[in-house]
Amino acid sequence: MNVEGGNIDQFKSEPFWKDLNAVQNDQVYVLDYYGFVNTGSLEAIAEACKQLKQIYQSVKVSYSQIKLSFAPSQS
Repeated sequence: MNVEGGNIDQFKSEPFWKDLNAVQNDQVYVLDYYGFVNTGSLEAIAEACKQLKQIYQSVKVSYSQIKLSFAPSQS
């Protein structure tokens, strides 16, 4: 997310973040806050969708590589 006053390199250098595969593989992207968190307009949402599409196409991720979890795992 692009947070005003935030510096992506500063975030990437933090101990927690720098160990993530996305940071190590240079796959960290800046996205507009108003398109994802505080959707100010339909235009902002549409622009956010365009950004996601461009990112998706640039990394050529297949759906089989994506693991999503919306609920705690039950052991």
